[in-house]
Amino acid sequence: MDIKDMEYVVTIAKLKSFSKAAATLYVSQPALSQAIKRLENKLNIELFYRDKIKVEVTEAGAEFIKEAEEILKSISQLENKMKLLQYKKKKILSIGISWSYGRHFMADILKIFKQKEWDYSIKVIEGESRFLEGQIEQGNVDFGIFPAPIYNSNLISYPLLEEKLLLAIHSDNIKALTIAREQEIIQHGVSLSALSDFPFILMKKGFKLRNIVNHICYNQNFSPIVLVESENLNTCLSLVENNYGITILPDIVLNKSNSKQLEFFPIKDNYNSRFLLLVANSSILKYIDLAQLAEEFSNIYFKNQQVKNNL
Repeated sequence: MDIKDMEYVVTIAKLKSFSKAAATLYVSQPALSQAIKRLENKLNIELFYRDKIKVEVTEAGAEFIKEAEEILKSISQLENKMKLLQYKKKKILSIGISWSYGRHFMADILKIFKQKEWDYSIKVIEGESRFLEGQIEQGNVDFGIFPAPIYNSNLISYPLLEEKLLLAIHSDNIKALTIAREQEIIQHGVSLSALSDFPFILMKKGFKLRNIVNHICYNQNFSPIVLVESENLNTCLSLVENNYGITILPDIVLNKSNSKQLEFFPIKDNYNSRFLLLVANSSILKYIDLAQLAEEFSNIYFKNQQVKNNL
């Protein structure tokens, strides 16, 4: 019995199908069936009940799978540690992050590194996401954190969290507030077209958030009155905090706002959210488990949010 045998059994049990497991494992179905039969003969037990309709795990098979999953997990952890030892020779880890997001996420990232006892010097590169994609592909940045979509097909990405887009209005903007409050009560969200007469503070054309806002406005058959365009989410927020107009920003940015003069509203549209991604070149997978890193980041972020909400 070897690692491959355990992978075969666990995959069949997960998919409940020899044919699907064979496709997932990139082996032929006859070869997979023969491998399982050899293993069963060697162990002198049946791992699966088989018929033409379904595959079920036997009691002995369930015990085998339980132990096999633990072994495979330990092997994976060991491989990752060995990869990490190779990667740590580099000593400097470059992280690219979209403008305005560094203040929201860098503390969480450093917390993960501290827990893992990764002895890296961190180099943070901030910029627009297309620029960061280019830096990642060229090898100047190890991985980046920025919103979807990803334009470079050579890069891989893992979802970190979904951020809702919210409408922000100053408490002195009575007319806009009245419309937004009524809309939220009636339809559980605000149609931006109802605020077409008010000045908007938006990101510059070409930025991902601006593309989403333009799409929403197009869907609702109006063109916004744009008073100010900016390259920075925090600049848009600051201008609304001073009642220069209304804006649409991710809830992650707005959650950090300490202003008690703003009210936030959900947007009534199918494009009212987007995903924040962990993006990298596939070569980094030799050294760091990015899927695990993304999961740990999400867990820490949401744990911090729960603590904040309970204060």
